[in-house]
Amino acid sequence: MQTEIVIEGMTCEHCEHAVGQALTAVGGITSVSVDAEAGIAVMEHEGPLAADAVAAAVAEAGYSVGE
Repeated sequence: MQTEIVIEGMTCEHCEHAVGQALTAVGGITSVSVDAEAGIAVMEHEGPLAADAVAAAVAEAGYSVGE
């Protein structure tokens, strides 16, 4: 499965790396592609994702999930 989310606050390659690492640590996510310029993260995952776990991981990295 694939899910795309909006990430607010990213501006550079460092941001992409931080968000990518945080999301990769969430259970069930198998790969992550992050684009700071577009403000998105695309996650490949097995089964449904816990939205609260994804949001918490992004917040811990210093960013927020947009709408």
